Amino acid sequence: MRTGHIDIGSLIASLDREDIRLPEIQRGYVWKPPQVAHLIDSLYRGYPTGSLLLWETEAPPVSRSAAINSANFQPLARAQYLMDGQQRLTSLHRVFHDHPDAQIVFNVAEERFQNQSAATAKDPRWVKVFGIVSTEDPLEIVDDLSSALPEMDRRLIRKRIGRIGMIAKTLYYVEVLTDVPYVEVTDIFVRVNSRGRPLLLSDLALATLSARWPGVLARFEKEAAKWSAVGYSAITPAFLTRALAAVTAESGLAGGFAGFLKATDEELETGLRQVRQGLDHLIPLLRGNADIETSDLLPSVNALLPLVAFLGRRPDQPLSPEEANALVYWLFGAFISYRYSGSTTTVLDQDLKALREEQPIRALIRQLGLLGDRLQVKAENLAGRSVKSPYFLLSYLAARRAGAKDWYYGLDICRYGVHGGFALEYHHVHPRARLRSSYRRAEINDLANLAFISARANKKISNRSPVDYFPELGEEQLRRHFVPFDEKLRVSEAYPEFIHERRVLLAAAMTELLEAFRPSWAGQVGTRTTDPTTGTRLRFSMFGDRVDGSDAILVAEATANGDTWVGSIPIDSLRLSIYDFENSVASEFKIGTELVDVDPADEVFTVPLGPLLVRGSAEEWRDVLVREEADRETLANALELPENPPWTGPREEFPVSASE
Repeated sequence: MRTGHIDIGSLIASLDREDIRLPEIQRGYVWKPPQVAHLIDSLYRGYPTGSLLLWETEAPPVSRSAAINSANFQPLARAQYLMDGQQRLTSLHRVFHDHPDAQIVFNVAEERFQNQSAATAKDPRWVKVFGIVSTEDPLEIVDDLSSALPEMDRRLIRKRIGRIGMIAKTLYYVEVLTDVPYVEVTDIFVRVNSRGRPLLLSDLALATLSARWPGVLARFEKEAAKWSAVGYSAITPAFLTRALAAVTAESGLAGGFAGFLKATDEELETGLRQVRQGLDHLIPLLRGNADIETSDLLPSVNALLPLVAFLGRRPDQPLSPEEANALVYWLFGAFISYRYSGSTTTVLDQDLKALREEQPIRALIRQLGLLGDRLQVKAENLAGRSVKSPYFLLSYLAARRAGAKDWYYGLDICRYGVHGGFALEYHHVHPRARLRSSYRRAEINDLANLAFISARANKKISNRSPVDYFPELGEEQLRRHFVPFDEKLRVSEAYPEFIHERRVLLAAAMTELLEAFRPSWAGQVGTRTTDPTTGTRLRFSMFGDRVDGSDAILVAEATANGDTWVGSIPIDSLRLSIYDFENSVASEFKIGTELVDVDPADEVFTVPLGPLLVRGSAEEWRDVLVREEADRETLANALELPENPPWTGPREEFPVSASE
């Protein structure tokens, strides 16, 4: 191994010339603009940002393209393959080449970095980093800033702009592996990334698989493209890796990616053939039998894994109608029960074991406790649900089943995949603008206030009250969308009563939909919902004033067994702990006086919020933060911040994906 130091400018030039390339075992570029901004901020302040690991070999491996705008220069030297540092080096290349997804700007007055926004574009304190690092005359930028900010010392402006200009000269410590075989390099790659980078299990498995099976990524990408073309973009190489593990390993994902090293080429080929067969049966089943035309509607794509494994390992022949319905019935039950929320390892292992029994489908349904009981959705199950809920999918399918038409235009538009003016949207029956002054965001976005219509119909309705536009639709159009007819419910003052009545109609339609798929042998002794969140509720709200969100807080209102607890969490602390959790780093943060320990050995990220233990994957928690960021309010709107009262009672588990 050779070692040395190379400046950032030279590294970027090497990436341009493809002197530095990405081996196939590298995952794609995944960093978001805030992470890029944090990297530039660290370099600006002279903080450590890690080292780089390269590999030289006489036998070039299969490589993949970097997520950059290529300059198409000619290589000057034998290629080196980047084993550690892809996210950082790609991010720097993007910033230095004005990539549209890396428009990082600098606040010269506050010394802060963030992605460009409409607000920063109008604020003279913000200057684009690319403009600084690409100019030959930084004094021109200093002059412009001095004119716009006369209250600032020109020498201070010049100093700060100069520090950004010097980022290209920052030296990275570089280690270069030589004369190391591909399999051993892959082992090094896995060890390095599992310790210090947020790679998922499927990323590491794919890396291991690439070493054992050169070219597998291209095969996975081709398979993923096939399903993306018919609306199932969630069938990604990472999903295919998990599916391959499910069909080849005796214990599913419990064996981890190490199982790929033990498998023979023949076993891997057989496994991939089974994955393809499983998808060839499953996707048409979902599209044709269940009417789920796109994976965008699926609450959890991981719930498909046991079905792919089952359909791939059975004889390549059609399912009987009852078998097909039973699998869809199980899938709906898995969605409602949040079975695949958070970690999938344990439950997937259980379901794969059930599928090896003599009557596999019956065993799978038994896992959900649905032998002898039938699934039922009650109005109270829908309370507080919105678009991230599994009931969103059921409401869409129930509308399709009822023959819902597009309002005004009468087209059978209740279908995803249509583009232009008749693209499907979900419309707020009572417009948000008419409810904001009296109702909370979660109440306004309640599932019972949403109807599936086209963009064109949505525009025609605009902000009009149901009092005004319902008479234009007629009862038949309303009935097919499960909208109550009572004229008293059309005013905003009666919104709570409207929501209650529509929940009753939606719940009945969803139950009827589920019943249509229930196999006769499942029995019908009683009725039940497998939803573990019934009777509990978690509402989030975000407040903050700063553009970068650094002062933001997340207010949580948790309810269980009739008790309600309200508390708050600093967003920065929560984000950092989620990031550490992904990086297998133990951390802690406070909610009031309660210290929350985050153990990276846990399967899911868990936060105690009053009567609830809120659990989910790092990705699910990030989705919640993105959702709340979109509706962030000013700190003034928070009125008095909650004092985080201590909780001494019992706690119930709650999936963060079910939060409002």
